[in-house]
Amino acid sequence: ELLLSVLTQALDFVFSLVMRTARFSGLLFRKRFANKDVSPLLDGFSDGADELLVRWLNWLLQAARATAAAMAEDPELDAASAPHLDLVAAQGDITNLADD
Repeated sequence: ELLLSVLTQALDFVFSLVMRTARFSGLLFRKRFANKDVSPLLDGFSDGADELLVRWLNWLLQAARATAAAMAEDPELDAASAPHLDLVAAQGDITNLADD
């Protein structure tokens, strides 16, 4: 099993290197996201790409707000960075692409 695991990792590395070198970005994108769980983005999704994009952007904003809040609690934080982190932490959700 260990040999199989090492061989799998080596082949994955070689495949990724070949994909980057040959600039097959579409295939590399599909390979990277083939096993990603997108179900949190699709919960309650009816139709329309705009709705999906808004949901995805709000999910990213939520992660950015959490990161900014965690960074703001760092005692070694540079004083010049604090207002920027506060701005990110206060960013609201997006409701539509036209106005936000």
